[in-house]
Amino acid sequence: MSANIPSFIVGIAIVFSVFLGTHAQDNKTADKGVFLENKTATKKEYANPVTNNSLESKLAGLAALLNPSKTPKLPEIPPVKLSLAKDIPATNLEVKAGISINEKGKILYAKNINQQFPIASITKLMTALVVLDQLNPDSAAEVSQNAIDTYGETGNLLPGEKLTVRDLLYIMLVDSSNDAAIALAENIEKNGRNFVELMNKKAKNLHLENSSFADPSGLNPKNISTSYDLAVLLNNDLMNPLIEKIISTREIDILSADGKTIHHLINTNELFGKISGMEAGKTGYTEEAGECLIVVIKNKTDGRYFISNILGAGIGMRFIEMEKLIRWTKQAAGWQ
Repeated sequence: MSANIPSFIVGIAIVFSVFLGTHAQDNKTADKGVFLENKTATKKEYANPVTNNSLESKLAGLAALLNPSKTPKLPEIPPVKLSLAKDIPATNLEVKAGISINEKGKILYAKNINQQFPIASITKLMTALVVLDQLNPDSAAEVSQNAIDTYGETGNLLPGEKLTVRDLLYIMLVDSSNDAAIALAENIEKNGRNFVELMNKKAKNLHLENSSFADPSGLNPKNISTSYDLAVLLNNDLMNPLIEKIISTREIDILSADGKTIHHLINTNELFGKISGMEAGKTGYTEEAGECLIVVIKNKTDGRYFISNILGAGIGMRFIEMEKLIRWTKQAAGWQ
Protein backbone atom coordinates (compact mmCIF):
# COMPACT_ATOMS: atom_id res chain seq x y z
CA MET A 1 0.00 0.00 0.00
CA SER A 2 1.24 3.46 -0.68
CA ALA A 3 1.27 6.50 1.54
CA ASN A 4 -2.04 7.53 -0.01
CA ILE A 5 -4.01 5.11 2.18
CA PRO A 6 -3.94 7.21 5.39
CA SER A 7 -5.29 10.29 3.61
CA PHE A 8 -8.15 8.27 2.22
CA ILE A 9 -9.16 7.15 5.70
CA VAL A 10 -9.99 10.75 6.63
CA GLY A 11 -12.51 10.89 3.78
CA ILE A 12 -13.95 7.56 4.79
CA ALA A 13 -14.26 8.78 8.38
CA ILE A 14 -16.42 11.74 7.44
CA VAL A 15 -18.69 9.89 5.02
CA PHE A 16 -19.21 6.82 7.22
CA SER A 17 -19.89 8.95 10.29
CA VAL A 18 -22.56 11.03 8.55
CA PHE A 19 -23.99 8.38 6.22
CA LEU A 20 -24.26 5.52 8.71
CA GLY A 21 -24.58 7.46 11.96
CA THR A 22 -21.50 5.86 13.45
CA HIS A 23 -20.47 6.80 16.97
CA ALA A 24 -16.91 7.47 18.02
CA GLN A 25 -15.53 7.42 21.54
CA ASP A 26 -13.45 10.35 22.71
CA ASN A 27 -11.12 8.19 24.74
CA LYS A 28 -7.36 8.56 24.89
CA THR A 29 -6.87 4.80 24.92
CA ALA A 30 -9.68 3.90 22.53
CA ASP A 31 -8.90 2.26 19.19
CA LYS A 32 -9.89 3.72 15.86
CA GLY A 33 -13.30 2.25 15.12
CA VAL A 34 -15.59 2.38 12.13
CA PHE A 35 -13.17 4.49 10.10
CA LEU A 36 -12.99 7.30 12.69
CA GLU A 37 -9.46 8.27 13.71
CA ASN A 38 -8.31 8.19 17.30
CA LYS A 39 -6.02 11.18 17.50
CA THR A 40 -4.22 10.01 20.66
CA ALA A 41 -1.87 7.14 19.78
CA THR A 42 -0.25 5.00 22.42
CA LYS A 43 2.91 3.02 21.77
CA LYS A 44 0.84 0.13 20.52
CA GLU A 45 -1.72 2.06 18.50
CA TYR A 46 -1.06 3.36 15.03
CA ALA A 47 -2.78 6.71 14.60
CA ASN A 48 -3.54 7.90 11.11
CA PRO A 49 -1.59 11.15 10.62
CA VAL A 50 -3.78 14.06 9.54
CA THR A 51 -2.02 16.84 7.69
CA ASN A 52 -5.08 18.94 6.94
CA ASN A 53 -5.99 20.93 10.05
CA SER A 54 -9.43 21.83 8.80
CA LEU A 55 -10.33 18.19 8.26
CA GLU A 56 -8.95 17.31 11.69
CA SER A 57 -11.12 19.99 13.23
CA LYS A 58 -14.15 18.70 11.37
CA LEU A 59 -13.53 15.18 12.64
CA ALA A 60 -13.08 16.41 16.19
CA GLY A 61 -16.27 18.45 15.98
CA LEU A 62 -18.16 15.57 14.48
CA ALA A 63 -17.03 13.21 17.23
CA ALA A 64 -18.17 15.71 19.85
CA LEU A 65 -21.65 15.83 18.34
CA LEU A 66 -22.08 12.07 18.36
CA ASN A 67 -23.52 10.30 21.38
CA PRO A 68 -20.79 8.01 22.73
CA SER A 69 -23.19 5.97 24.84
CA LYS A 70 -24.78 4.13 21.93
CA THR A 71 -23.65 2.53 18.70
CA PRO A 72 -26.65 2.14 16.38
CA LYS A 73 -27.25 -1.00 14.37
CA LEU A 74 -26.37 -0.37 10.77
CA PRO A 75 -29.18 -0.49 8.21
CA GLU A 76 -29.21 -3.19 5.55
CA ILE A 77 -28.08 -1.43 2.38
CA PRO A 78 -29.04 -2.96 -0.99
CA PRO A 79 -26.63 -3.07 -3.95
CA VAL A 80 -26.08 0.42 -5.33
CA LYS A 81 -25.17 1.58 -8.85
CA LEU A 82 -23.25 4.82 -9.17
CA SER A 83 -24.12 7.50 -11.67
CA LEU A 84 -21.10 6.48 -13.71
CA ALA A 85 -22.47 2.97 -14.03
CA LYS A 86 -26.19 3.37 -14.69
CA ASP A 87 -26.17 0.62 -17.30
CA ILE A 88 -24.16 -1.86 -15.23
CA PRO A 89 -26.46 -4.34 -13.47
CA ALA A 90 -25.52 -5.35 -9.95
CA THR A 91 -23.49 -8.54 -10.10
CA ASN A 92 -25.15 -11.72 -8.85
CA LEU A 93 -22.69 -13.39 -6.51
CA GLU A 94 -23.10 -16.98 -5.36
CA VAL A 95 -22.01 -16.18 -1.80
CA LYS A 96 -23.78 -15.73 1.52
CA ALA A 97 -22.57 -12.15 1.99
CA GLY A 98 -20.35 -9.59 0.33
CA ILE A 99 -19.45 -5.92 0.20
CA SER A 100 -17.41 -3.36 -1.73
CA ILE A 101 -16.58 0.05 -0.19
CA ASN A 102 -14.58 2.71 -1.98
CA GLU A 103 -12.05 5.17 -0.57
CA LYS A 104 -14.77 7.75 0.10
CA GLY A 105 -16.84 5.33 2.15
CA LYS A 106 -19.39 4.74 -0.59
CA ILE A 107 -20.89 1.26 -0.40
CA LEU A 108 -20.85 0.12 -4.02
CA TYR A 109 -22.14 -3.38 -3.47
CA ALA A 110 -23.82 -5.03 -0.50
CA LYS A 111 -25.32 -8.43 0.16
CA ASN A 112 -26.35 -9.35 3.70
CA ILE A 113 -23.63 -7.03 5.00
CA ASN A 114 -24.90 -7.05 8.61
CA GLN A 115 -25.71 -10.75 8.85
CA GLN A 116 -23.35 -12.83 10.99
CA PHE A 117 -21.42 -15.75 9.52
CA PRO A 118 -18.37 -17.79 10.55
CA ILE A 119 -15.24 -16.15 9.11
CA ALA A 120 -12.59 -18.89 9.36
CA SER A 121 -9.00 -17.64 8.95
CA ILE A 122 -10.03 -14.04 8.33
CA THR A 123 -10.08 -14.16 12.14
CA LYS A 124 -6.29 -13.86 11.92
CA LEU A 125 -6.65 -10.17 10.97
CA MET A 126 -7.92 -9.58 14.52
CA THR A 127 -5.27 -11.90 15.97
CA ALA A 128 -2.54 -9.79 14.36
CA LEU A 129 -3.87 -6.56 15.87
CA VAL A 130 -4.03 -8.07 19.35
CA VAL A 131 -0.55 -9.58 19.06
CA LEU A 132 0.98 -6.21 18.19
CA ASP A 133 -0.91 -4.60 21.05
CA GLN A 134 0.84 -6.99 23.43
CA LEU A 135 4.23 -7.92 21.95
CA ASN A 136 7.19 -6.20 20.35
CA PRO A 137 7.49 -7.56 16.78
CA ASP A 138 11.24 -8.04 17.25
CA SER A 139 10.86 -10.07 20.46
CA ALA A 140 11.49 -13.81 20.46
CA ALA A 141 8.67 -16.36 20.49
CA GLU A 142 8.84 -20.12 20.86
CA VAL A 143 6.61 -22.65 19.13
CA SER A 144 5.15 -25.31 21.46
CA GLN A 145 4.14 -28.88 20.67
CA ASN A 146 0.56 -27.83 21.42
CA ALA A 147 0.76 -25.23 18.65
CA ILE A 148 2.19 -27.80 16.23
CA ASP A 149 -0.69 -30.16 17.06
CA THR A 150 -3.24 -27.58 15.88
CA TYR A 151 -5.26 -28.73 12.89
CA GLY A 152 -3.72 -27.70 9.57
CA GLU A 153 -0.38 -28.30 7.91
CA THR A 154 0.63 -24.82 6.76
CA GLY A 155 3.68 -23.05 8.10
CA ASN A 156 5.86 -26.17 8.62
CA LEU A 157 6.82 -25.01 12.09
CA LEU A 158 8.82 -27.27 14.41
CA PRO A 159 8.28 -27.90 18.13
CA GLY A 160 10.70 -25.78 20.14
CA GLU A 161 11.51 -23.58 17.13
CA LYS A 162 12.21 -19.94 17.96
CA LEU A 163 11.34 -17.04 15.68
CA THR A 164 10.57 -13.39 16.11
CA VAL A 165 6.97 -12.29 16.60
CA ARG A 166 7.31 -10.52 13.25
CA ASP A 167 8.23 -13.74 11.46
CA LEU A 168 5.39 -15.68 13.09
CA LEU A 169 3.01 -12.96 11.89
CA TYR A 170 4.27 -13.50 8.34
CA ILE A 171 3.74 -17.24 8.64
CA MET A 172 0.25 -16.70 10.09
CA LEU A 173 -0.98 -14.12 7.58
CA VAL A 174 0.80 -15.09 4.35
CA ASP A 175 0.61 -18.88 4.70
CA SER A 176 -2.50 -18.77 6.95
CA SER A 177 -0.79 -21.01 9.51
CA ASN A 178 -3.00 -22.05 12.41
CA ASP A 179 0.12 -23.25 14.26
CA ALA A 180 1.60 -19.74 14.10
CA ALA A 181 -1.65 -18.20 15.38
CA ILE A 182 -1.70 -20.51 18.40
CA ALA A 183 2.02 -19.99 19.06
CA LEU A 184 1.57 -16.22 19.09
CA ALA A 185 -1.42 -16.45 21.44
CA GLU A 186 0.47 -18.79 23.78
CA ASN A 187 3.38 -16.35 24.03
CA ILE A 188 0.92 -13.74 25.28
CA GLU A 189 -1.06 -16.05 27.56
CA LYS A 190 2.10 -17.17 29.40
CA ASN A 191 2.07 -13.65 30.86
CA GLY A 192 -1.36 -14.27 32.36
CA ARG A 193 -3.51 -12.69 29.64
CA ASN A 194 -6.52 -14.44 28.09
CA PHE A 195 -6.08 -14.06 24.35
CA VAL A 196 -9.71 -14.55 23.35
CA GLU A 197 -10.80 -11.96 25.90
CA LEU A 198 -8.28 -9.55 24.37
CA MET A 199 -9.72 -10.25 20.91
CA ASN A 200 -13.25 -9.48 21.99
CA LYS A 201 -12.16 -6.38 23.89
CA LYS A 202 -10.42 -5.17 20.75
CA ALA A 203 -13.55 -5.87 18.71
CA LYS A 204 -15.59 -3.77 21.14
CA ASN A 205 -13.08 -0.90 20.94
CA LEU A 206 -13.26 -0.99 17.15
CA HIS A 207 -17.08 -0.90 17.30
CA LEU A 208 -17.38 -4.30 15.63
CA GLU A 209 -20.82 -4.73 17.13
CA ASN A 210 -21.69 -7.88 15.18
CA SER A 211 -18.39 -9.71 15.69
CA SER A 212 -17.35 -12.27 18.29
CA PHE A 213 -14.14 -14.28 18.56
CA ALA A 214 -13.51 -17.71 20.10
CA ASP A 215 -9.93 -18.62 19.12
CA PRO A 216 -6.94 -16.97 17.38
CA SER A 217 -6.81 -19.25 14.33
CA GLY A 218 -10.39 -19.13 13.07
CA LEU A 219 -10.95 -22.89 13.35
CA ASN A 220 -13.76 -22.43 15.86
CA PRO A 221 -17.07 -21.75 14.05
CA LYS A 222 -17.96 -19.36 16.88
CA ASN A 223 -15.59 -16.84 15.30
CA ILE A 224 -18.34 -14.81 13.63
CA SER A 225 -18.59 -11.43 11.95
CA THR A 226 -20.27 -9.57 9.11
CA SER A 227 -19.09 -8.28 5.76
CA TYR A 228 -19.38 -4.73 7.03
CA ASP A 229 -17.48 -5.39 10.28
CA LEU A 230 -14.70 -7.13 8.35
CA ALA A 231 -14.27 -4.09 6.10
CA VAL A 232 -13.82 -2.00 9.25
CA LEU A 233 -11.40 -4.59 10.67
CA LEU A 234 -9.26 -4.60 7.53
CA ASN A 235 -9.26 -0.80 7.54
CA ASN A 236 -7.71 -0.90 11.03
CA ASP A 237 -5.17 -3.51 9.94
CA LEU A 238 -4.09 -1.16 7.16
CA MET A 239 -3.34 1.48 9.79
CA ASN A 240 -0.60 -0.78 11.16
CA PRO A 241 2.43 -0.52 8.83
CA LEU A 242 3.70 -4.02 9.63
CA ILE A 243 0.37 -5.76 9.08
CA GLU A 244 -0.18 -3.73 5.91
CA LYS A 245 3.19 -4.90 4.60
CA ILE A 246 2.59 -8.53 5.51
CA ILE A 247 -0.84 -8.88 3.91
CA SER A 248 0.57 -7.26 0.76
CA THR A 249 3.35 -9.87 0.51
CA ARG A 250 3.04 -12.42 -2.30
CA GLU A 251 6.04 -14.61 -1.48
CA ILE A 252 8.81 -14.59 1.13
CA ASP A 253 11.38 -16.81 2.90
CA ILE A 254 11.43 -16.75 6.71
CA LEU A 255 14.37 -18.10 8.75
CA SER A 256 14.22 -19.53 12.24
CA ALA A 257 16.21 -17.67 14.88
CA ASP A 258 19.13 -20.11 14.58
CA GLY A 259 19.09 -19.85 10.78
CA LYS A 260 18.69 -23.61 10.36
CA THR A 261 15.08 -23.71 9.17
CA ILE A 262 13.70 -21.91 6.11
CA HIS A 263 9.98 -21.35 5.73
CA HIS A 264 9.07 -20.56 2.12
CA LEU A 265 5.73 -18.77 2.15
CA ILE A 266 3.39 -18.19 -0.79
CA ASN A 267 0.32 -16.06 -0.17
CA THR A 268 -2.89 -18.08 -0.10
CA ASN A 269 -4.63 -15.32 -2.08
CA GLU A 270 -4.39 -16.70 -5.61
CA LEU A 271 -5.58 -13.43 -7.16
CA PHE A 272 -2.19 -11.79 -6.54
CA GLY A 273 -0.69 -11.25 -9.99
CA LYS A 274 -3.96 -12.12 -11.72
CA ILE A 275 -6.10 -9.08 -10.91
CA SER A 276 -4.85 -5.59 -11.69
CA GLY A 277 -4.56 -3.48 -8.54
CA MET A 278 -4.61 -6.40 -6.07
CA GLU A 279 -2.91 -4.74 -3.11
CA ALA A 280 -3.58 -6.92 -0.07
CA GLY A 281 -5.83 -9.68 1.16
CA LYS A 282 -6.60 -12.60 3.47
CA THR A 283 -8.28 -15.92 2.77
CA GLY A 284 -10.34 -18.16 5.01
CA TYR A 285 -11.96 -21.59 4.90
CA THR A 286 -13.66 -24.01 7.25
CA GLU A 287 -16.50 -26.41 6.58
CA GLU A 288 -18.88 -24.18 8.55
CA ALA A 289 -17.71 -20.88 7.01
CA GLY A 290 -17.25 -22.04 3.44
CA GLU A 291 -14.69 -20.14 1.42
CA CYS A 292 -14.06 -16.52 2.43
CA LEU A 293 -11.85 -13.76 1.06
CA ILE A 294 -11.18 -10.09 1.81
CA VAL A 295 -9.04 -7.84 -0.41
CA VAL A 296 -7.91 -4.28 -1.10
CA ILE A 297 -7.89 -3.15 -4.73
CA LYS A 298 -6.01 0.00 -5.69
CA ASN A 299 -6.08 2.09 -8.84
CA LYS A 300 -2.40 2.70 -9.58
CA THR A 301 -3.07 5.74 -11.77
CA ASP A 302 -4.91 7.94 -9.28
CA GLY A 303 -4.64 6.21 -5.90
CA ARG A 304 -8.33 5.38 -5.54
CA TYR A 305 -9.08 2.08 -3.81
CA PHE A 306 -11.84 -0.11 -2.48
CA ILE A 307 -12.18 -2.94 0.04
CA SER A 308 -14.17 -6.02 -0.97
CA ASN A 309 -15.00 -9.22 0.85
CA ILE A 310 -17.13 -12.30 0.32
CA LEU A 311 -18.32 -14.86 2.88
CA GLY A 312 -19.70 -18.34 2.38
CA ALA A 313 -18.62 -19.12 -1.18
CA GLY A 314 -18.76 -22.72 -2.35
CA ILE A 315 -15.73 -24.98 -2.50
CA GLY A 316 -13.34 -23.75 -5.17
CA MET A 317 -15.43 -20.65 -5.86
CA ARG A 318 -14.07 -17.79 -3.71
CA PHE A 319 -11.55 -16.54 -6.26
CA ILE A 320 -14.08 -16.81 -9.10
CA GLU A 321 -16.75 -14.93 -7.15
CA MET A 322 -14.28 -12.31 -5.91
CA GLU A 323 -13.01 -11.70 -9.44
CA LYS A 324 -16.60 -11.09 -10.54
CA LEU A 325 -17.12 -8.64 -7.68
CA ILE A 326 -13.83 -6.82 -8.33
CA ARG A 327 -14.48 -6.42 -12.06
CA TRP A 328 -18.02 -5.19 -11.42
CA THR A 329 -16.87 -2.76 -8.72
CA LYS A 330 -14.22 -1.30 -11.02
CA GLN A 331 -16.88 -0.64 -13.64
CA ALA A 332 -19.27 0.81 -11.10
CA ALA A 333 -16.54 3.12 -9.81
CA GLY A 334 -15.67 4.29 -13.32
CA TRP A 335 -12.16 2.82 -13.31
CA GLN A 336 -10.37 2.35 -16.60
